[in-house]
Amino acid sequence: MFADDILKVLYQPQKVFKQIVQNPKYWGPLLIIIVFAALQTGLYFTQYSKTYYEQTSPAIGQLSYWTDNASLWSTTPAAQVSHNTADIMNTTFYGNSSLQFDATNTTSLSMNINSLNVGVNCGPSGYQDLYLQIKIVQPTTEPSNVTLLLYSGSSSYFQSDLTATFANESSTVWNNYTVAVGNGNWQANGSPSPNWSNITGITLNLAYPETSNFTVRIAGLFFRGLYETPIAFYGVEGFTASIVFSSLFTFIIQWLALSAVFYLIIKALKGPVTWKPLFIAIGFVLATMIVETIILFIGTATLPAQIHYPFEFAYSFQLTYESSAVSMFSAASQMVYNSVVAPQLATLSLISTVVSIAVYVWITLLGAIIVRALTEFNWTKSILVAAASVIVAYIILSLLSAIGLV
Repeated sequence: MFADDILKVLYQPQKVFKQIVQNPKYWGPLLIIIVFAALQTGLYFTQYSKTYYEQTSPAIGQLSYWTDNASLWSTTPAAQVSHNTADIMNTTFYGNSSLQFDATNTTSLSMNINSLNVGVNCGPSGYQDLYLQIKIVQPTTEPSNVTLLLYSGSSSYFQSDLTATFANESSTVWNNYTVAVGNGNWQANGSPSPNWSNITGITLNLAYPETSNFTVRIAGLFFRGLYETPIAFYGVEGFTASIVFSSLFTFIIQWLALSAVFYLIIKALKGPVTWKPLFIAIGFVLATMIVETIILFIGTATLPAQIHYPFEFAYSFQLTYESSAVSMFSAASQMVYNSVVAPQLATLSLISTVVSIAVYVWITLLGAIIVRALTEFNWTKSILVAAASVIVAYIILSLLSAIGLV
């Protein structure tokens, strides 16, 4: 019976809403909620099985951990290690300071982070790159030798010559380097042999042909290049629980918001309305969200097999991001999103926009039928009440979303 009423909402709304307001029962909306949550879960599993977000070590939100703590570092020869809060990369992802090394009258400087606190997996299933932001303020000449050492244990390490990479180092700007790890031009040293699956320390050696004073700043030091889906990140159980809760919460908030606004506007116009019939009727109206979810489910067929998001997007697992959020990220990540990711989402985004507008129009028309069934307002007045209610509810929901409550 209730399933039949739900279907009639879609093709015979005037008749069914007269019956609903005369004999309101909660079973219909409860069935809609269950079906909606199930479809939403399937939709998100389909979408997020195709979306891969870059992971980092340290994790997103803690990217500056290795450069925030000067006590983690040692130098050869002894240098002053301090924090520079005036010269930093212009993004909150890399912290509020850079790590500065100052040494005098030397031809070389070795900067060592002796313990990463956890063995970092740079093997085939682990991180593929080491990211480094560096500014060599002085010396202003090119280094004669630059080597990067990744320790695996206390004495075994991999070594790579980065002299050519640093050849055009500028002392006036921050320079960003991404060094491939786990393969490529690395020499293994020590016994037992170092293991890419257990990187425990980092050393950067700079050497110059003449004695000089050194001022070197480092920021944004972390491993990257490991991509995971949110399903793998949270686990199937955790991901499912999150989606089910979010779906139920979204449905209930929209149900309450629409019902409350409809109720208040009808009351303001002296219309005869009681809460329960209106509330249950609006619950039936939200069967339109089931149709919307089914269409989006079909729309996921337009997505490629895999979509890769840069690490900055992993702070919040979303499919699309507002331009204001994207503008907070690095230029490289903005370019990847705008030129690669966004075009892959263009068709689904268009479908989502069109369907969303259509559903709100549909809700307005169904709402007008409910208003007329409850109040006997004429059709013009019923449509205006429904349109005003939907617009006000949309504004309220948008404000709640903007402050993170929905």
